[in-house]
Parts: sequence; C-alpha cells; structure tokens
Amino acid sequence: MGRRLDSYLLRWLDAKQKFVYATLLTTLPYPVFTQWNVYNGRGGAETEIRSDKSGLKLHQRRKHSLNAQEAWIVLTDIAHNLLAWLCPWMLAGSAFEAFGPKRLVYDLLNIPGQLFFEDGRLTKVALWKTHPYADEMRLCLHNLLATFDLD
Repeated sequence: MGRRLDSYLLRWLDAKQKFVYATLLTTLPYPVFTQWNVYNGRGGAETEIRSDKSGLKLHQRRKHSLNAQEAWIVLTDIAHNLLAWLCPWMLAGSAFEAFGPKRLVYDLLNIPGQLFFEDGRLTKVALWKTHPYADEMRLCLHNLLATFDLD
C-alpha cells in the first residue's frame, strides 16, 4: 500500500501584480500553508549550500572512502558555521557585513600577514598595511576579541 499524496496548485500575486503559480506534491500530514513554509525553508537552505560550495570551492567531493566523506562533511559544516558566525561576532557594523561566503574567503580571509604565538596561544595578528581591507579588518578582529572578552 502506498502513501497518500496530496497535490496543490498555488497561485499568488508577485511584486508586479502578476500571478505566479507553483505546484506542491507532498506526503506530509500538515496543512498546506505549513507545508509551503517548510518548502520555503528548504529553498533557503539550498541557497546557503550553493553559496558555501562556491565560496569554499567545494563543487565536488572526491573522497572515495566513507570515513573520508564523513570527515569532509563535518569540516564543511564547521567552515559554513564559521562563515555564518563571522558577521555577528566580528563584521557587524563594518563594510564587510554584506559580504557573502565567496567574498569573505577570496577578499577578506586571505589578507596577507603574520600570526604570533606564545605558549601555544595566539598573541598577535599583524596584517599587511598595504592591503586595502587591512585597517578595517583590524577593527573587526578587535570586535571578535571583545565578543569573547579576550581584548
């Protein structure tokens, strides 16, 4: 015996006051608008995943063993979370606040410089002053340290 399949034809007005149509096929036992919200949330997640793949250069996963695949998935999740948390932790109020993952990786997180450690603890970040984003990034790094009371 198969599952019950509900089908809906949805219609709404767009910003130009023209009708837009979509179909929704589902086996979920929820009211139609609840299902539509679930579907819309899925679309947002797919957009984030596509953006991450582009920004982190993750177009293909070429790991052949299951352990390597699982490790790669965990690492990409960590990278995604770090990029997502950068904005509230250190980029809020800066010119970088609207940067997407690709721009963060290509333009911001690869500013040349040097890291200094003492006893295994990061003590100084020296960015090249010639980089166009160095001055504002320095302020963002201070915001990050202040967020965690490390300033």
